[in-house]
Amino acid sequence: MTNTRVGVGVHYLSLARHPYYVGRFGWRPSDFPAADTYGNSTVSLPLSPKLSDSEVDYIVETVIGTIAA
Repeated sequence: MTNTRVGVGVHYLSLARHPYYVGRFGWRPSDFPAADTYGNSTVSLPLSPKLSDSEVDYIVETVIGTIAA
């Protein structure tokens, strides 16, 4: 989410994209299309007990605003 100060990260990388499994078994993302779709459409959002209520509200509002755009 550009210019929002809300960091996101890759939440789930399908096994067929991990170098070990590609090298060991020759897996390709197209071998597991559902897992690959899931991996390409999920992110991790900031989550911490140290976040204040206003920070959590900001993250939620930013995510909703980004999805609605």
